[in-house]
Amino acid sequence: RAVLVAGATSISAWTIATPPTHANCLTETCLNELSGPLSSEPTSIGGNNGGQKVFSSTKLPASAYRALSNGQIVCRLQLGLLQLSPKTSTIGPNSELFWEASEVEVVKGMKEAIDMGYKTFELADVYGAAEDYVGAFHTRYGFPDGVMFNSKWIPTGTSPKNITVVREAVDKARARMRMERLDLLQMYWWDYEKANYVEMAQNAQTLVSPQNAASSTLSGVSVTGFDRRHVKELVDNGIKIVSAQMSFSIVDTRPIDGAMTDYCAAQNIAIVCHGSLLGGFLSDEWLGAEEPQDRDKLPNSQLRKYFKWLRSWG
Repeated sequence: RAVLVAGATSISAWTIATPPTHANCLTETCLNELSGPLSSEPTSIGGNNGGQKVFSSTKLPASAYRALSNGQIVCRLQLGLLQLSPKTSTIGPNSELFWEASEVEVVKGMKEAIDMGYKTFELADVYGAAEDYVGAFHTRYGFPDGVMFNSKWIPTGTSPKNITVVREAVDKARARMRMERLDLLQMYWWDYEKANYVEMAQNAQTLVSPQNAASSTLSGVSVTGFDRRHVKELVDNGIKIVSAQMSFSIVDTRPIDGAMTDYCAAQNIAIVCHGSLLGGFLSDEWLGAEEPQDRDKLPNSQLRKYFKWLRSWG
């Protein structure tokens, strides 16, 4: 699953714990495009959660990382945990037997990825047991320097999100991931006609820099699925948006067409882009291949989703 982070630069993401038949998303091409000397010791992002250093120096070049507006350091190639959701992958084409990773497999995969230098993970409260697996990782390996787990919050409905509701959501994620302070909280909203998203973001902002900074439970406020007009509305209301997640690829150019990229660059908001490889369609595996005739027979949910998009776009 690809994710790009932009601002002045861009970032992509790969799905961890992917079945072997779909594990070809992370290629040498991604690494060859990153030039420069290898980074030395992992860069600290402030030691929000303490813990011991248990991993070796990164094997990626310094250009593989960038600083966000809140001072945290992210890897330009982020690792997505979407496929830890129930029933997102199958074991082979046409199979009704859904693949589900075990906690041991996921934690092992996280450690291996971090050992290679891929230190930024992207997940959500609705991605099955993803946040619980992060908690298991912390229990096993502590809190290595420079590692970030950025989770999305998909609230239930569009009712007012007062400080109690927002704090409960943050505390639930903290408990599941066993973190004293979350990294980025990427907030989603269902219906812009119900403008409670402004209150939600304002309340989240209070958890970033409260009067007693030591009690801060959140490192930064981000959004997912917001368009330019509504990101601007949040900024105009005093919200310090660190990043905005959106669909962005050479096929889906809406962030450019709608001036989202220009606005985010002007505001120093990082762009976290998913769907950059359209679930794998923009890869060597599908180059010159015959068009699928039956969407339902595609082996995972991402291919099925983006095939529908490709058909719609022509």
